[in-house]
Amino acid sequence: MTIPVTDAQDAIHVNQASIPVTVLACGYDTGSPDIRWTGADYAAHARPYPAVHIDQDAGAAVPTSDVLDVESMAATIAEVPGWVRRARAAYAAGARPGQRWPAIYLSMGNLDAAVAALAAAGLVNVGFWTAQPGLGHAAAVTRVQSAAGHYPCIGVQYSFGTVTDFSVFSLDWVTSVLAPVTVIFPLLPGASGTAVSDLQKDLNRWAAAIGLTAPLTTEGVFGPLTLAAVRLAQAYLGQPATGAVSQALWSELQGPVLASGWAGMSATPYVTANFSWPAQGAVTAYSLETRSAAGTVTPHSVTGTHAGGVTLGPPGAYAWRVVPQGGAAASPWKAVSG
Repeated sequence: MTIPVTDAQDAIHVNQASIPVTVLACGYDTGSPDIRWTGADYAAHARPYPAVHIDQDAGAAVPTSDVLDVESMAATIAEVPGWVRRARAAYAAGARPGQRWPAIYLSMGNLDAAVAALAAAGLVNVGFWTAQPGLGHAAAVTRVQSAAGHYPCIGVQYSFGTVTDFSVFSLDWVTSVLAPVTVIFPLLPGASGTAVSDLQKDLNRWAAAIGLTAPLTTEGVFGPLTLAAVRLAQAYLGQPATGAVSQALWSELQGPVLASGWAGMSATPYVTANFSWPAQGAVTAYSLETRSAAGTVTPHSVTGTHAGGVTLGPPGAYAWRVVPQGGAAASPWKAVSG
């Protein structure tokens, strides 16, 4: 499926009026008064989608922004993992309704170091908005539409202008917006209201990945069909298929949809586990990743489609997935049964 895209422009406060109201705008939550956007700036750029919020301060102090700006005089690579954790916590808690799934802006020269810092911290599913001036619009679209793996490209800044800069974004990321609703977790069958309606919309967005064959009606009633869809999502994401919507599941479903197409994965229980998965084309090298209940991700390099005697750690709920080497899409997370 081709990833839909949308054009965007970013500018500092004194130049924000130069961004057409018909284009997605990107503004700054931090900085000096000539840089930092006001509430009126954001209100003026609420269409066609609410403006992207950028945290570009040294210290990465605003976890409710959509994007952390990593460059000279802004945030550092060392600050990336901590900001991502804080921003995801803010996203899950609904600290700023409208916040998007947290992403990172940086130059291509900083990309490898940032990915290494995130991988070392056990953080995956982190999108990047890369600065590539001179790339051109068509090539930027191609780069976003071919994004895959743990650290996908969700945006490309392909041209620096006089008063605004020009980008292309994944529309899936642009619309991965936290709904302005209050949810009491766990959200259980029998519940009704806006939270359930938003849950149903998210489940429909994930339908192809989780195997939901018939779209849910979004009337806001947590009935048997919604319960079945929740259990599909939990199984797909490696969570216990209880049917109760936890804060962790809610947050995952409001983020970007993870790649599908990994039927046939199997695992035996801890303390040591055996894993197997279907071959992915001509790929021979894989990274098997295991995730503890605390969220710690541990990678294991594997040649072939089987890993035996993998030590997981203390008893608890574990999930696992497989990442083909060479940039192909990762498998979904699945629970280690037993």
